[in-house]
Amino acid sequence: MNKMSKIVMLGVLVCLVVLAGCEKKVQLTFVNTTDQPVNLQLSSPDMGTEMLGTLPPTGGKLKHDLKIAEDELPATCTWRAGELSGQFTVNKKSPDKLWVDIAPEGGRVRDKKTSVSESHKSEQKRVVGQDTVVE
Repeated sequence: MNKMSKIVMLGVLVCLVVLAGCEKKVQLTFVNTTDQPVNLQLSSPDMGTEMLGTLPPTGGKLKHDLKIAEDELPATCTWRAGELSGQFTVNKKSPDKLWVDIAPEGGRVRDKKTSVSESHKSEQKRVVGQDTVVE
């Protein structure tokens, strides 16, 4: 191999390394806290709008790996789950993992450092049989 071939190969290798690191990757976990299943879609600059699937009710989860080209950052992404929707921004400093909680009152985006405390109120009705007593 002559000197020129080595320089060309080195240039190609440098280009491949640079191109490989040109996207921000974020693992999204959508969590449905509503009592109804919802159809989930996500809109991002790189992928446009894509249907991610149906999210089961009451704690159902769906994971999605989001990749955004560095030249698109900061990027605003929008999600829609049934009648509910929200958005979040991904930038170079965004955590590698984000959770999107879908709740009846809307949505919230959090990372692993975010503490969540929720309470749910449920009512249970009991029917008690009554008999008429005649004396």
